[in-house]
Amino acid sequence: MGMLTFWTLGIRVVLGVPDLTTMVAIEGTSEIPSYYIDQFEYPNVLGAIPISGLSLDDAQRACASVEKRVCTAVEWRRACMGQASLKYSYGEEVVTGTCHQSPAQNATHTSMMSDVAFVPSGTFPNCTSSYGIVDMIGNVEEWVLDDWKGMDGMLEGGASYTHESYADCTGRYSRMPDYRLTTDQKIVSAGTRCCWSETLLTNSLVKLDRQNRLESSMQDAPYDS
Repeated sequence: MGMLTFWTLGIRVVLGVPDLTTMVAIEGTSEIPSYYIDQFEYPNVLGAIPISGLSLDDAQRACASVEKRVCTAVEWRRACMGQASLKYSYGEEVVTGTCHQSPAQNATHTSMMSDVAFVPSGTFPNCTSSYGIVDMIGNVEEWVLDDWKGMDGMLEGGASYTHESYADCTGRYSRMPDYRLTTDQKIVSAGTRCCWSETLLTNSLVKLDRQNRLESSMQDAPYDS
């Protein structure tokens, strides 16, 4: 299998084949080619504290360092929602204590928090999608490739401080009109999760989640709001 080369965020990324035994295979659809995704948040190690304080550029470099790339929003969402397209990775309704996120801070959902606590990957074993992917909700929020509102990326899944009623697999939290961030910030609560695929990453795949959202009833506010 040859090397894959692409440019993203000004970084030339040359991908070989990573250790796929530490990743989960996700079957493709008519829209999304098959791909692999890390079981745990970067560095994808059971029992390790996820790396946080990342900008999108940092996340890109971290994934490229292990022959992977940052997942697209639509890849992340499919892995989180699972085969049954659930709202939360573990089910359709929120269950307090299933994931590492706050049940109390219902007035706070900001990426500028300075006092954020994370737990080792796998601490909440029931916070798992039907694909066996852990901590997609809570703990660190995860950078994905996306062009929502003209940006190169977005944060998904919420962090440990995020009220459990906000963050889920659908992306509604990160697309609220009051959700503001820039991709060059080193955001305290932001980590990532890496993906890999045999096919070349395309702009259309990066744009797909945004396009689907604009065409669906899930969109709560105008794209340019």
